[in-house]
Amino acid sequence: MMEILPPLVAFLVTFFTTRFWIGVARERGLVGRDMNKHGEVLVAEAGGFSFVVGTFTGLSIYAILNAPSPELFAVISALTITGFIGFADDVLGWKKGLPQWLKPLLTLLSSLPLIAVTLYNPSYNSFSVFGVPVWVYSLLIVPIGVVGASNALNMLAGYNGLEAGLSIILNSTLGVKAFLAGDLFTAQLALIAVSSLLAFLLS
Repeated sequence: MMEILPPLVAFLVTFFTTRFWIGVARERGLVGRDMNKHGEVLVAEAGGFSFVVGTFTGLSIYAILNAPSPELFAVISALTITGFIGFADDVLGWKKGLPQWLKPLLTLLSSLPLIAVTLYNPSYNSFSVFGVPVWVYSLLIVPIGVVGASNALNMLAGYNGLEAGLSIILNSTLGVKAFLAGDLFTAQLALIAVSSLLAFLLS
């Protein structure tokens, strides 16, 4: 059964956290020039921080309301690690950022919880029906997917709202497909992510 409380909480937390972060960033000088506008229009840096906080809260509420699964904790862990890396790149390395070669290596850390879940969960052995052993799927395909997706999405960012908008399309498509396939768990996670992304854009 799909639940409305986790995505609602994710939306509200992201919305108000984004508003709060904009004020703090401007006050502390963590701003940069908006490249999509004429003149010296300054905007807050590290806006993805609020999305991570909101999505983390929504996923945690979902875990509280349901019997938590290893997959859910793996997703929460991967989100937290990725969010920390992004925050470090935006704030700790402000104006310089992390070296380009370091980002893929750091995002490998995000794949570790997912590797652990897929490697030791017997249900993922069904992937071998495609002729791929489960250890190849867990140790090669999963980390390549995590590193490729996270860095590719970041590289595509060029216009305001492009990353969030593209993520909404991707997660909405995944959620609808999962729902139609009867995978309510994945559909619920996608709904939480979409709710947080919408709040980020609206704020």
